[in-house]
Amino acid sequence: MVLAGCSALASSSRTSTLKTPPGVDPHRLEAQVNAAALLASYRPPPGSVRLASALKGPWIGKPPSSQATSELIDVTRAWRTPGNMVSVIAWAKAHAERHWRVVETGDSGQNPKGKAPPMRNGHPIIAEVKSRDVTFSLPVHGSALESRQVLVSVAARGTREVTLRVDIQVVWIPTRPIWSYVSRAATSLTATVWTGTSRVVPTTKTSSDPSTVASLRKLVNAMSVSTVGLTSCPEDVGQRFSLEFKGPNAHQVTVSGLTAECGGISIIVPGHGRLGMWDAGARVVSAVEALTGVK
Repeated sequence: MVLAGCSALASSSRTSTLKTPPGVDPHRLEAQVNAAALLASYRPPPGSVRLASALKGPWIGKPPSSQATSELIDVTRAWRTPGNMVSVIAWAKAHAERHWRVVETGDSGQNPKGKAPPMRNGHPIIAEVKSRDVTFSLPVHGSALESRQVLVSVAARGTREVTLRVDIQVVWIPTRPIWSYVSRAATSLTATVWTGTSRVVPTTKTSSDPSTVASLRKLVNAMSVSTVGLTSCPEDVGQRFSLEFKGPNAHQVTVSGLTAECGGISIIVPGHGRLGMWDAGARVVSAVEALTGVK
């Protein structure tokens, strides 16, 4: 239920019975549908008038922030709203639903050219604030979405009104391809850990124990595709590892952990290339360290 005069968004990140067009990732489609539903359910302050034209200008022409990933859906809507920047942002915070969490607030503006910025409590501040914003984080459920955010920003238009902009940003997780999974037919694994520089002798452990292979396979198959892609690391120094699964009736899968300086994990399968992955909680890394005895 949405009450008149209150800002409210749909609380669920689940969608169902979506027909995915050929060549479109179903997770992307879910993110698009979810973002559109959230934006449609948003209710601005009383007296707001929706703006039909696209917003322009340095202070309100774009969202206050954006996540650095290509798996981002950003939909926006704007209104002409009575009040000033402080009161409208305060209204947005006061009418946020219980499951919204403020993760960022900010001001944008300018200072006089050639003059030092004004100070407050020993810190520089903006002399002329042109826009204000607040970002809320919403919960996600399931494996399709990584994050959902509501970004509310305002800029003054005259003395009694502001331009209110609302962005819904949803980051979706690419569907993991079938070829990237370790087959149940894998019967052995080899874990190798390098420490220090590339000249250090690696520590290697090979196991054909069914329980060990099954445990590591489960962890690897539970990883999701990274939303930031592959991490480039031209200088391969520091600690890194590889985990290779083999079997007479299984395709080879190698999990490669890049250096601590670079970060990132990838899966390599012959004939398919390399796929950037996300090791939540460093569970795969910890299991490899435990197997090899290297920490």
